[in-house]
Amino acid sequence: MLLSKGIEALPPEVHKRTYEAFKKAFIDSGLLDARLLMIYQELIVRAEVLLGVYREEKRKRGMFTYNTIPQANKPPAEESIGHAKMFLKHCSAFLSN
Repeated sequence: MLLSKGIEALPPEVHKRTYEAFKKAFIDSGLLDARLLMIYQELIVRAEVLLGVYREEKRKRGMFTYNTIPQANKPPAEESIGHAKMFLKHCSAFLSN
C-alpha cells in the first residue's frame, strides 16, 4: 500500500518507519479507519509479550518441561485472524480503487 503512494520504508528501523509512514499516509489523512491502527498497536504489544514468553521458555529449555503458553490458545488466535481479515479487506479495497 505504501508503494502505491510512492512511499518506501528503508532500513534502519524499517518496521518503525513503515508504521509511521502508514499512519501518516492512510490514517492521519482519513483514507482508512483509525481502528486499523489501534489493532496494529495491540498486535505490537501482544507480539512483545509473546516474544518475552518465548525468551523465558527458551531460557528454561533443558531445565524444565515446556509449559503451554496461555496467550497461544484458540480465542486470541481467532481474534487475530479476524483482525487480519479486516485489515486485508481494507487494504484490498484501497488498492482496488
